Amino acid sequence: MELVYLWIENHKNLVDVGFHFAGSLDCQYDQRQNILTIKEGLFSLPQNFFDENISISAMVGKNQSGKSNALEVIASYYNETTRKHIKVFLIDNVIHLWCTDTVEPVIKNETSHSIKKITSIETIIYSLDILKYKPVDDYFLYFTTRYENYNILTEDISMTLEHFTMSNLLQGITENIVEYALRNGTESLAFKFEQIHIIGNPEEYIEKIHHGESLEQLKAYYKKDAGKNILLRIETLDEGKYKTLKELIERLFDCDQKQYSTTISLSELSNILNRLGDQAIELLSTHLFYFRIEDHDEKTFSDFSSGERNFILQNTFLANKIARCKDPHILILIDEPDVTLHPEWQRQYIKKLIDYHKSVKNKSLHFIITTHSPFILSDIPNPNIAFLDTDSQGYCQVFSGLADKKKTFGANIHTLLTDSFFMKNGLVGAFAKEKIEAVINFLNDKPLTSVKTIQDAMFCTDLIGEPIIKNQLIQMIEQKERQLKND
Repeated sequence: MELVYLWIENHKNLVDVGFHFAGSLDCQYDQRQNILTIKEGLFSLPQNFFDENISISAMVGKNQSGKSNALEVIASYYNETTRKHIKVFLIDNVIHLWCTDTVEPVIKNETSHSIKKITSIETIIYSLDILKYKPVDDYFLYFTTRYENYNILTEDISMTLEHFTMSNLLQGITENIVEYALRNGTESLAFKFEQIHIIGNPEEYIEKIHHGESLEQLKAYYKKDAGKNILLRIETLDEGKYKTLKELIERLFDCDQKQYSTTISLSELSNILNRLGDQAIELLSTHLFYFRIEDHDEKTFSDFSSGERNFILQNTFLANKIARCKDPHILILIDEPDVTLHPEWQRQYIKKLIDYHKSVKNKSLHFIITTHSPFILSDIPNPNIAFLDTDSQGYCQVFSGLADKKKTFGANIHTLLTDSFFMKNGLVGAFAKEKIEAVINFLNDKPLTSVKTIQDAMFCTDLIGEPIIKNQLIQMIEQKERQLKND
């Protein structure tokens, strides 16, 4: 499954603009004539290029070029009736067309594929910017994506600051990791653990369930108590889930002895949950169970770097969302996943993304990633990348490739960076460039420079790591010294 083409009439800086995310089809929408022309693409990747059921595309461009705005449209986080757009998917060699109600294009199909119209494709979006994409359907897990913002609330979230403690935050993260490990094992986690310490909390709820309180009674108690225990999600239970939850509590704890904690192996917990049925894993997110997980070196999730934590959280979050999706075709939007990652982790990102999600069965996944990282782009072929820039008025323009027409896949990182699409003003930091220019201005007797003396010029030059620039400046300094001596 691939989202091949997206056309947007008007959304922020996106005006009558089309995006290609794969080379399998060549699509063009003429708004004036209201004709959507679909031709065979010039370059189509093999179906299993990334993995059997995985396709990956990217959008790249400078800040405010429109990458995140395009994701908003794809995810439909606005009033759809006021934003005309078209999406063209290729699923099992059949073209699937999705349009807003206000667009009814005339289709000019010049391919061998049949066409059918669809009303939805299940879409998951992941972003560190919690204020950009809403409504937030799962506020607790969503807030765990960005520690710094857990005290910022939107109108979609009816809760108070006091509930966003670091303990609650880490608990939500750990639940995500445990749920992923139960479904997929720990091999791709970069955090391998075998045992889990489980605590039943709050104990009063565990006791009420153990002593046979009905679901109706428990919900009534929870309604009165929700100010203190708002994160429990008791309201999500039905009679079937409640029966399974009670069995799970009885298997994990010795409730008659009021022992509400246990240490259990991951495989043993998995066996218990498998015996209780598919919904048992989801019951872990009722927050009646607190987890502590450690690897063989007693290293916990909190001991990892922020980049490692965000990577693990991102992919366990997505995997658990994917597991809950009923649609066999899922579009997954990831907004700038490289923001917190060390360059080595950026280099490994696409490989690790595939490793995390290739165990998904009977579902096809299309990841669309926005990024600034040439490391990530070097793992994605040109036809699967939308290159964005802006015109003089700030409106988005989409290009078919890099400015110098280089191929991205397998490209050297330095080769990508030197392309003028990325670095129009060179590869040297702006502050260093300013200092070098100040040295040059001083040596050329230009006024108003921050470098005032030969000693200043020599000090700055000695710091420079680029040998060609450094040697040229040394020659200029020596020439200046000779000139001063002659004067």
